[in-house]
Amino acid sequence: MGFLNLTILEFLAVLLPVASVMVALYFYDRSRKRRMVSTLRFWPQRPDPPMVTRRRKLQQPLSLLLQLLALLLLLLAIADFRFGGDSGSARHHVILLETSAWMRATTATGGDRTLMDIARDRARAYLRAIPANEPVMLVRTDGNPSPATVFTSDRDELEQAIEDSEPGWTATDLDSALEVAASALDLGLASNDGAPPSAGEVAYIGSGRVITADNAGAGVPHFRFIDLGAEVSDLGITHFAARRLPEDPSRWDVLIEVRNDSAEQQPLQVDFTFEKRPLGNKAATLGPGEAREFNFRIRTQQAGLLEARLDSEDSFPANNHAGIHLTPFKARAINVYSARPRSLGHLLTSNLRLDAKFLAPAAFQSVLEQPGIVILDGFVPERDFDAPTVYIDPPSARSPLPVSRVVRNVPIVEWAADHPLARGLRSRDIVLSRASVFEPAPGDVVIAESEAGPVIVARSQNGRKQVFFGFQPTAGELENQLITPLLFANTVSWLAPDVFQSTEVTTRAPGLVEVEVGDELEQSIAVTSPENPNLPWVLRDGRLRFFAGSPGTVRVRTPSLDTQLALDLPQVAPDGWAPPEDALRGVPPPSASASPDGVPLWPWLALAALICLAAEWTIFGRATRAGISPVPVGSQPSQPSGGLSIAPSAGPSIRPDVPSTESRAKQVAV
Repeated sequence: MGFLNLTILEFLAVLLPVASVMVALYFYDRSRKRRMVSTLRFWPQRPDPPMVTRRRKLQQPLSLLLQLLALLLLLLAIADFRFGGDSGSARHHVILLETSAWMRATTATGGDRTLMDIARDRARAYLRAIPANEPVMLVRTDGNPSPATVFTSDRDELEQAIEDSEPGWTATDLDSALEVAASALDLGLASNDGAPPSAGEVAYIGSGRVITADNAGAGVPHFRFIDLGAEVSDLGITHFAARRLPEDPSRWDVLIEVRNDSAEQQPLQVDFTFEKRPLGNKAATLGPGEAREFNFRIRTQQAGLLEARLDSEDSFPANNHAGIHLTPFKARAINVYSARPRSLGHLLTSNLRLDAKFLAPAAFQSVLEQPGIVILDGFVPERDFDAPTVYIDPPSARSPLPVSRVVRNVPIVEWAADHPLARGLRSRDIVLSRASVFEPAPGDVVIAESEAGPVIVARSQNGRKQVFFGFQPTAGELENQLITPLLFANTVSWLAPDVFQSTEVTTRAPGLVEVEVGDELEQSIAVTSPENPNLPWVLRDGRLRFFAGSPGTVRVRTPSLDTQLALDLPQVAPDGWAPPEDALRGVPPPSASASPDGVPLWPWLALAALICLAAEWTIFGRATRAGISPVPVGSQPSQPSGGLSIAPSAGPSIRPDVPSTESRAKQVAV
């Protein structure tokens, strides 16, 4: 019990002075006062009464008691006295309202009500069970939990935040949500400047389908789980991907995963189409909670939409359809100008990703007519051009990169291991029968260096890439060395990174996304997204990780991989979480604690005060209305010196038949 509007000191500061004045007034003796009259002719003559010392006595104690009681009751009503609560402490509560993608599902009983509608109803009911003066924070809980309100006692604001909560696209990360709740409670209690606060309940209102929930709620005091109590039947696609085969770029390896998220066994049929043309189907029967993967291959060099559709009607249709856009394949053009085309033929024609054309040096034309990579073997054109170029043993007099000298029989002693051109090259037993030694300019990178100086140099200026070989890579003993095809592959890959990239197109759910990138260096990885240009990502243990909380597209490119992600499938967590045994369950029933600090009593207190005032007025107010002032029993009038004193009796005190001859004024005590 306690006061809501006043503190105990404020209550006493008002009560005690007012009560003291009232008691003093009732101790006040309404004695006779001296009055000047014109004659004593009609006043009786009586002897002086004996002098009596009077004690002050409380006048009308019952009246005083009623008025004091009325004052006390009125002040209690003003202070809003409550019974049944604890006015010394206001508890802070956190509501974790699930807004995951799963909340889009409708109930198995039919109708248009979704799980989100039921969750809103549960949240409102729980809010009504919390004392109205206790602060509450609403946290929308999905893959990235975030507070929707601060700690507030404004129930209208909380009701509006509940109404505005909508399902997202990710699954519920309950561990992160509980961390947010714990941090909010610590900050909220530490910043409270009023009465000593205390932590209330952390209530999770949701379906129970959560991710990363190892013993979630076990260490949280006053943890409450409010289940939605609705069954949902779902058979949906969780992953759909296609990967271009490295050995045959015109073929795609397709993988699809389907899961049964219902309590019963479900028949399954997946129909596939490409550009609206039927391709076939896959059929199976899945048990409760079972997932199944299906593989097949499709051959096409054209771009198009590959779709998968489940022949199923369930409570969650958002994951019954998925599509991926297959990218077109076009081999990269390479124009080789060489007087010895056969020497380079086996290096370029064995890869289906390259469209090599061998031309004589005299056939060289402008780069506008020669798209793709240009390889110049033993000559340099007279006019400059803008294209990725490989110079093989250029003439010393016309070389774009100055040649300091020509040497013979020199071994390669060092490779630039940190450059893509030298990836996987460590051999130091290569002896060059003839080689030109270059003079690199500032900004050029020496890829291979002999005892005499640089023999392979890479240059990148103004977006144009060039590679200079000071020797013939297919001449002499180099023709049969493993280093030769690897060096050429690295060269083509650096000049045109998309040539040897493995292409993968995936449709999956947003949330925490991981992409396997192997041993790629961080500086060689590019992550782009039209919806989020500054998407943050990290690289750990050969896996690139980032978080996307909403649908969109993300492209991850490395020297060996081009992954295009379409994040437009809703993320559904497995139904495997069980709340701790000591967790509270369900919405608490409305009780006296639903009012601030207990039951409000001020209307009854005000009514009791009015009754006391009415009783006092009825009993003691009649004499005042009649003009009669009651005289206390046993009191005697006193005779002042030099005057007469008249003591009124129960009957009339003035007798007109008493004669008197005095004509001057006398002082009497009335």
